[in-house]
Parts: sequence; C-alpha cells; structure tokens
Amino acid sequence: MDARSNVKCFTIGFVSPPIVEGGIRTHLREIIPRLRARGHKVVLVTSTKYEGVAEVDTVQTYRSWRFPTALYGFMPRAMCDILKVIRGCDVVHIHGYPHFLADYLTVTRPFYKKPLIITFHGSFHQFADRKTMYLKRLHNLLMLRFAGLFDRFITVSQAEKNEVAKQGVSENRVETVYNGISSGFAEVERMKRGEPDEKKILYLSRLTNTKNPGLLVEAMPYVLKEIANVKLIMAGADWGMQNRLENLASRLGVKAAVEFAGEITEEQKMHFLTSCDVFAFTSVQDIFSISVLEASAAGLPVVAFNRGGNSEMIVDGKTGILVNDLTAGALSEAMVKILGNAESAERMGQRGREYTLSKFSWDEAVSQLEKIYYDFT
Repeated sequence: MDARSNVKCFTIGFVSPPIVEGGIRTHLREIIPRLRARGHKVVLVTSTKYEGVAEVDTVQTYRSWRFPTALYGFMPRAMCDILKVIRGCDVVHIHGYPHFLADYLTVTRPFYKKPLIITFHGSFHQFADRKTMYLKRLHNLLMLRFAGLFDRFITVSQAEKNEVAKQGVSENRVETVYNGISSGFAEVERMKRGEPDEKKILYLSRLTNTKNPGLLVEAMPYVLKEIANVKLIMAGADWGMQNRLENLASRLGVKAAVEFAGEITEEQKMHFLTSCDVFAFTSVQDIFSISVLEASAAGLPVVAFNRGGNSEMIVDGKTGILVNDLTAGALSEAMVKILGNAESAERMGQRGREYTLSKFSWDEAVSQLEKIYYDFT
C-alpha cells in the first residue's frame, strides 16, 4: 500500500522491443514517471539500446542478435534468467508484439504465473518490406495459438481493436487505452510568421517505406502549381530512403522546395510544429500516431489518409482533412485547400488544439492502466 494515499501499489515489469524508439519510446517516457509518481515501481526489461526512456527503479538489459531481423532481436541470455528478473513483479506488461521477449514470456507463462498484459502499439498488423511482411504474418499465425495465455490485450485505438478482433480474440479481453499528449503542449504558442506568403508543410517521421514519404514528394508539383511559395520540410531519421527521395524531388523539378532536416531534437521538433502551416501524415500502416496528436496540440491542421486510427484523432473538415484516395493528387488537393485559406487554416488548427488537449491525456491513460492492473492482482 502507498501510505500517502492508501492505494495498493505494484511492481510492474515493462518488457520492450530491442529498439525503443518512436511511439513506444514516447509512450514509456510519459507513462513510467506517472506510474512512479503514484507509488508504483517499474522494472524495465529490454535490449542494451534503450536511450530516451524515463528513469525506472530497475533496468535489465540483454544483448540482442539481428536474427531473424534487427527488430525481432533474439536474446539468448534472456532465456537463462529473465524469469528470475520478473519473479519480483506483480504484473508483466509487454509492449509490442513480434519481438523475442514477447514471444518467450508468452510461451513460458505457465512457469512464472504472473498476470500477463500486452500493448500492441500497432505492431500486430504493421508490415514493412516483403521479408518483414512474411515473417510478421508467420509470427502472428503461430503466436495467436497462445493468445489464451494473456490476461488482457491493450490497443491504442479502436481501429487496432477491430484488427485484433478479426483474428479471433474476444472483444471482452481487449481494451483501448489511447496515447496522450504532454501537458506542456497547453503552453505552446504559434510563432509569428515573418513572411505571410511563405507556406511550410511539415513531415515528421522516419524516412522509411512504411511511412510512405515518397507520395508526399510526388504531391509537391501539384501543390506548387497552385501555390508558388511552398516548402516541404521532411524531419526524421533516414532509414534508407533519403537518397531516393532526393532523386525523386530532382526528377520532379521540386528539389529546391524540399528540405531534409534529418533526425531532430525535441526543441527542433517544437520549432517546426509551431512555425509550419500544415502537417502531412502519409503513413497508411500506423494504427495511431503520436506525431498526429502533437501536431494538432500545437495548432497545426493535419492532412492524413483515412486509414487506421486517423479518424479517431482528426475531425474531418474541422481539425484537419482525411484523404480517402491514396494518390498524390488527392493528397495535394487537401494541402492546397488548407494552405490557400489562412483564416480557415487558423480556425482548423485552433479547433484541433482544443479537441486534442481535451480528449487525449497521459494521466487518463495511466488511470486506465492502473484499473487493468487492479483486475489481475
């Protein structure tokens, strides 16, 4: 019990994929401090690469092998002592689906008999290159046979919950816990523009096939035909696509209008979010993107494809535009509609900010997690 609040506290074993980055890293960075502030203890089990995660009570890391892929991360040493590590935990909470630690703790569940919970973070369905696609499908086919060993499945959107239900998992065993938005966004202010006729489109994500950034570059000739002074800022780490995107921009004659900012800091991210005019989210595989929430919270109108959980974050025509056709033309039409009317764009951004800050809360997410832990401890 927590003596201050007379509330039962837990020791929670968070089990994370080998590469703690992107949405999972943000999720853990926001959730862990809040759980600890409420008196709970957190044990983090992951690979030796876990930069950017908040301070925890205990960290246990294992060296991961690039087998069969780097993201899966086979960890032979974990097979020897991970059950000892989680022995002192009240509940085991896995983050991400197709990685070695998740699989090993699933099949060995009868030996440690701790409550077992998993948050998919979109990894249940997300596919990348052809090799990864087939491996993930094979993985899911095999591991769903052990679905009965989990006490609760957590999805980050209703769209993801629907995907899990299609695979035969009973809906009463699945709960949606939305990601939140940091409280600091309530204090964010839009930057005053020095040149009101200059427009900026922001892409903020990894440069990889799963994010579909090439379609955004292909949309630029259409945008520039309607609005002459537009720049596309592509901010994010290069996962092997930047050269192709640069060549594509050159072939289309829009190289001068495309800026590659590379991997950026949190300070740089806030600068872009508060100084650009529209946020373009081109992924059709992400089930619920925190970057979309952050863009809306910063007052940016969002253009995204009507896929996954985007319709749960964006009110079409009010806080952004949901694009139904997966084409560069349809994408450009939506961006031009926003960029061509500054007053409408400002209203749309303000409505998005109010909507996001009122609906998505990390504190609420922690409260929901606590209720789930109470159910099984």
